[in-house]
Amino acid sequence: LYTEYLKERMLENGHKDEEQEFVDKMKTPVFVKTTGLKDLQKVSQLKAEHPVKQYISKRLIPTDTHHRLFYVKKFKTWVNTMLPDKFEDVENDEPRLILPFLDKDKNLFGFQGRSFKKTGIRYITIILNEDHPKIFGLDTMDPSKDIYVVEGPIDSLFLPNGIASAGGDLISPLQLLDVQKECFVVVYDNEPRNKELHKQIDKAIEEHYNVVIWPEMIEEKDVNDMVLNGFSPDEIQDIISKHTCLLYTSPSPRDKRQSR
Repeated sequence: LYTEYLKERMLENGHKDEEQEFVDKMKTPVFVKTTGLKDLQKVSQLKAEHPVKQYISKRLIPTDTHHRLFYVKKFKTWVNTMLPDKFEDVENDEPRLILPFLDKDKNLFGFQGRSFKKTGIRYITIILNEDHPKIFGLDTMDPSKDIYVVEGPIDSLFLPNGIASAGGDLISPLQLLDVQKECFVVVYDNEPRNKELHKQIDKAIEEHYNVVIWPEMIEEKDVNDMVLNGFSPDEIQDIISKHTCLLYTSPSPRDKRQSR
């Protein structure tokens, strides 16, 4: 009844688009019905007092992305329902946040499980179909706009048209996509003393990818840390735009990049 009341209020106020968005986020996605996700709840469906909802809220993850995140009580047991004997020992099982990897047709080909603990393995990546590049966000990616490539799925939720690699190498998976190189803006974590990261940045520059070089004033490690320390998404977007080295020299078909 409360759901119906909210819908009626939105319609009365002329917010038909908001009403439709609300309905879309509360209904079960098509890709869920035939996958292991069918037994899980979306974060958008959790009550405000739920520990996972509070965790997501504390990290200031945008509410309009909560429907893309899921919660599982026993991660290893759940994985074994899809990949039998993937985990032999499930005695010390734990809850995790699930970040589904969907292709452009919204087919589930993998996922990441993010631990809520401060110790142990934070991320466990499970790939169900090796034919797809290990990238989070292919289902929402728009090749006609700048595509921001980051190291973590959660960071990608703060950027418009953001995607994330499931591994440390950001540019290799991009080469498997049918997308022009100049569409990508590669945003590595801000770790100026990390020699291995320097090598990856050098490689991206040599491959003529557009790369963000963080200014010295930024002390935070990644996008989520910046948000937690008071930066708004618009401010982060502005910093990224001003510190993107446009290394791709051929003419771009997109007006937005031509004007930058």
